[in-house]
Amino acid sequence: VPKISKYANTQNRVNAADFFANHPFHVRMENFSRRIFAPSPDGAFRETKWFYERARGQYNDARAKLTDAARRKFDLEHPRSQLFTKTDLAKFRNVWEMKPDKVSLGAQKNFAHFAGAIGEEWEKSETAFNEGFFRESIAKAIIFKETEKIVSGEPWYQRGYRANIVAYAIAKMAYDVAEMKLAVDFQVIWSKQSIPPMMGRTLAIVAEKAQDIIRTPNHGMSNFGEWAKKSGCWEKFKFVKINWPQEFLNGLISVEEKKEREKADKKDQKILDGIEAQTMVFKAGIKFWQRALEWGESKKLLSERDISILTAASCPSKKIPSEKQSEVALEVLSRLQQEGFNEDLPA
Repeated sequence: VPKISKYANTQNRVNAADFFANHPFHVRMENFSRRIFAPSPDGAFRETKWFYERARGQYNDARAKLTDAARRKFDLEHPRSQLFTKTDLAKFRNVWEMKPDKVSLGAQKNFAHFAGAIGEEWEKSETAFNEGFFRESIAKAIIFKETEKIVSGEPWYQRGYRANIVAYAIAKMAYDVAEMKLAVDFQVIWSKQSIPPMMGRTLAIVAEKAQDIIRTPNHGMSNFGEWAKKSGCWEKFKFVKINWPQEFLNGLISVEEKKEREKADKKDQKILDGIEAQTMVFKAGIKFWQRALEWGESKKLLSERDISILTAASCPSKKIPSEKQSEVALEVLSRLQQEGFNEDLPA
């Protein structure tokens, strides 16, 4: 459907990012952003949220529907400085995937690379995209935004190509830290809602070297911005030696510790997925599942297992299906919808 929309759209310009807006990944990120409070950095009782704009204009639309008093409350809870879009997310994460050349291509082209990778990862394991992933994404957003401020305030900054400098500096940090078999502690950044001072000073050092690389393109090139888009620029910067301060290194964690955290986050997400599936099956109601069962049987599309699962969901005398049964029921429903069953789960 997104491809049909894209190629049929000959009158109006539609951003590539818009075609990926309804993917379950973005829906999940949106749900996290509406539910998860960020820690208060100054220890105050007031907590805020990072507002993820899955579709363009969501933030302004949400504000427009409110009374003046409710709007003031919304603004305190969702400061505009903590609004981020799909293309912002692609930028924040792709620099840590060591793709500063892709980020330098611009928002839409970088997003296309990000969307393809996320789509593949989602198919492999959607539990990887959990609350831990969301909090880590916010930590990466904080690093990116603070690095922009750092670069702008440095005496060596020659004005221009800041976005490229920031992308290359963070990607270089990610690359060298990975080479040392270490990892940045994103939990600390999330909990403080800021980067450690030593990380800021270190990023300033790396960013200056990034500027040097970007402003000295290979022979035959004169446009610094175009040079930053080339894989050759990134390959050249990868092997620049950085004397990482020991204080910065002391703040890193082991790869093993990071993997253990990710494993725990996946386990938590699996539990949440089961609870969510069970809630959806229950809210759909017995009659909905009866219609799905009857339609599937009439078209001879159901296996014995499918019939058993849908019967459990549609029988008023039985208890609510288990979390696992509910997940299977939703999978069966998805197959039936692809075959022509034209009812959706009630909102």
